[in-house]
Amino acid sequence: MIDTFNKAGVMEAPLLLNLLEKESKLPSDLSVELLNTFHLIHLCGSSAQTHNKKYIIPYFATRIITTPNLHSDLIPLKVDLLFHGLPIPGYVFTLIIASYLDINSNPFCVSEVGRNGATVVQSNGVINHLIHSFFEEKRVTLIALTPAKEIDQAWTGQLESPQKLVSELKSV
Repeated sequence: MIDTFNKAGVMEAPLLLNLLEKESKLPSDLSVELLNTFHLIHLCGSSAQTHNKKYIIPYFATRIITTPNLHSDLIPLKVDLLFHGLPIPGYVFTLIIASYLDINSNPFCVSEVGRNGATVVQSNGVINHLIHSFFEEKRVTLIALTPAKEIDQAWTGQLESPQKLVSELKSV
């Protein structure tokens, strides 16, 4: 559990609830709801699975998400968001990753988080990546690798995800 948390920022629900009970004056379920509302944590899987809940806490993930290799049987779709001007505060990176997970995840997805982004593998074979390089290039890259038969859904997702992320950033 400790290695998983250190690499991927994934924490079992009982451990998170125990920490919140001891370290917060708020009830733990309210604390979890607040953290989720402000995109500081993300629930993995279904909220109905009370015995096996896990939360992704992007801030603590240390692994690096790499740009995906192109697959011969998957079509790549790519969108870059460039941020010119003043530097963006560091905590916004975590917000973008958690927001991206909220936008693209469902209980049937497999999600991974690193300190520079996230990967979401959909049940229909579409692989979504968010990779940010704020410090170097002030850029967020969204990449979808999709089978040909799912290109319409992947294309719709590639159009909606940046709009939702920009809306989240504006609210920050």
